[in-house]
Amino acid sequence: MGIDITKEPEKNQTINVNYPKLSVSGINTNKGDFVSGTYFNNSSTQNVTYTINSIKNAYKAKELRIYGKLFAGLSINYNATLVIKNSKDTNSEDVYMCFLLNTNRISQPTEIDKILTSATDSVEVNISSTLNRGSGSDQYIVYDSRNYMGPCKVIIYTSPVRIISPTDSFVFTTDWFQDISLDEAPVYTIVDSVNAADEPWMVCENVDIDSDEMITSYNLPINSPILKEYGTVDSFKTTVTFIMFLFLCMFSYLIIPPVYLMIINKIITRSKPANMGDKDFVFYIDFALCFSIGLTGFILICVGGLSEKIENQGDVLLSGFVISIIFIISYIVIQSKKMSGPFIPGITYINNSQGQFNPAAPLMGSSSGFSSQFSSGSSRMVPSQRSNQNRFSGGPGRM
Repeated sequence: MGIDITKEPEKNQTINVNYPKLSVSGINTNKGDFVSGTYFNNSSTQNVTYTINSIKNAYKAKELRIYGKLFAGLSINYNATLVIKNSKDTNSEDVYMCFLLNTNRISQPTEIDKILTSATDSVEVNISSTLNRGSGSDQYIVYDSRNYMGPCKVIIYTSPVRIISPTDSFVFTTDWFQDISLDEAPVYTIVDSVNAADEPWMVCENVDIDSDEMITSYNLPINSPILKEYGTVDSFKTTVTFIMFLFLCMFSYLIIPPVYLMIINKIITRSKPANMGDKDFVFYIDFALCFSIGLTGFILICVGGLSEKIENQGDVLLSGFVISIIFIISYIVIQSKKMSGPFIPGITYINNSQGQFNPAAPLMGSSSGFSSQFSSGSSRMVPSQRSNQNRFSGGPGRM
């Protein structure tokens, strides 16, 4: 059956290919079997972007090879294949981008001919300039394959690129991936390029300052539907962020104190030394918890904000902020509960001295500080009383 290029393309997938002017080094003819070279891309430009359900996977070019006709089951007229190996920065599956080449001796030399006819082992090429953008068949065939490293993905650009160099001696096989074009029931998908997709989006590529590529700018009106949609999305994100913050506050106020109290009671029951008071033991526990949780949040914030080698840098930074917010709110709530009344059984954090006025105590009575001072003061005698005690004892004396 082979591959049917008239199959309906997937609506939720797009592919964007961008191979600007870059250097190909280490060009080797491999005894006429195929041409190989290293695609040198040290910029931030991604060469292949494969989007599935709005999730983008970006890859950079690493190597290239030019073979003969690799896909014998394709009903497309071509006689050679340019294969570019693309990889992510992380260890994931490789993507092999395949461009079908069609030799036409009366055409003008293209960028790919520079590789085939180069007298040195290094040359600069701009493959994007040779692609047939908007040709009506600006589509790709995508299927999963395997190589010596494991699973990989093969993408075939269905619009052949013209060259003038002969490729008759090139081999028709490769060890980079497997060919499924002759299978009875091949599993593959047809994917539109970003340029051919029906969606009204414009594509903006990141171009380095030292690049020779032409940059096209676009001006959007203020009332553009795109800007309105972005404004709606930003408002929604702000609302969700505020709701999440309220949720964190409620969680810290309602859940953390009971959990903290349960942990403290269990630790005191099982691990408190016999010669240490409960209040001192709780102080050491509080110090250990504050140090470990606070240090964890601080480390995550520093790693997420300063390290550029982490793939999920934003998630690490967000985790650090969430832990720090929960820690700060929980600390304030727990300390306020300790100081406002009985919180941990058997431990009191409020001390009322005897000489300090306590509005909860009665103004009269033996338990009052004021009454005790009055009663003790009324039993003292002045010196004149000590010299003649009979004056106050009811006995005879002089008036």
